[in-house]
Amino acid sequence: HCAQAHVVVARGPQRDALRIDLGEPAPAHQPGHAHAGALGFEFDLRGVPLFVDCGVSGYDGDALRSTLRGTGCHNTVRINGKDQSEMWATFRVASRSEVRYAEPVIHDGRVIVEASCRSYSTGLPAITVGFGGNR
Repeated sequence: HCAQAHVVVARGPQRDALRIDLGEPAPAHQPGHAHAGALGFEFDLRGVPLFVDCGVSGYDGDALRSTLRGTGCHNTVRINGKDQSEMWATFRVASRSEVRYAEPVIHDGRVIVEASCRSYSTGLPAITVGFGGNR
């Protein structure tokens, strides 16, 4: 668990890896680098990436950058077609989502993570998710 980066990494014996993003849109002082991908994850099975984060293609103020910063391009929850945070212009974020989580624990060989994301752009209450596995 890397607390400063708000990322949990769980590795298995067969080169399996699960990475979970527990961070809010950041950095707060320069939100142009932020994405609306709270509680997103990446997963490798036997070293082969199965679920990946596409990242952003560049810094031009085009529709592709806007799409790639949105929730729909991350492996996470999107409700009613709305982003978790309001991404606007090339380097702006408003109505930022709020993430809360308990410290990850290992129980019976499983990594357990419980987290919630409150999206201010959807107006809905917080969504709580749990991750647990055999490794």
